[in-house]
Amino acid sequence: MHRFHSLKLLGCRLAPCNLVDYTSPQIEVHSWFRVSIIEDAESTVERLLRENDLVYSKERCASEDVKFDAQTIILTGQGMRFQRRGAYSAIERARAAVRLEKGLESMGCKVDYLPDQAAIKLLASGTVNLVISLPIFTKQQIREMALTGKLLPHKT
Repeated sequence: MHRFHSLKLLGCRLAPCNLVDYTSPQIEVHSWFRVSIIEDAESTVERLLRENDLVYSKERCASEDVKFDAQTIILTGQGMRFQRRGAYSAIERARAAVRLEKGLESMGCKVDYLPDQAAIKLLASGTVNLVISLPIFTKQQIREMALTGKLLPHKT
């Protein structure tokens, strides 16, 4: 639940905040990737993608090629990269990633959140064997979403 809604439920009229210059280059934008350790990652991922009606392609990639790109939605420790096919907006990709996360949780899998770069490092080291990647929004995209009143999916 978003902090704003939590505070409202608690009856708070005010919320602490820290005012920053959002345009400063010192303010960076990253995304929280979902990470998990699951049995038979490849077939589980294929099942999740099918159940969520997500059209995808898969390819094997060398360990040195394990990295985030705009189309990859899932990477596995076995060197498989699952990519969405078709044109999707960043917000649609983020919502699909959250649906996949919820699907894993409904199967009894524990899902943790790590910054994008840390998640890829843990996958490469074998500490986790599945990463659901999210788009990394630009400051401008985040600002535009906020100004229209649209919320990004949690932990985006």
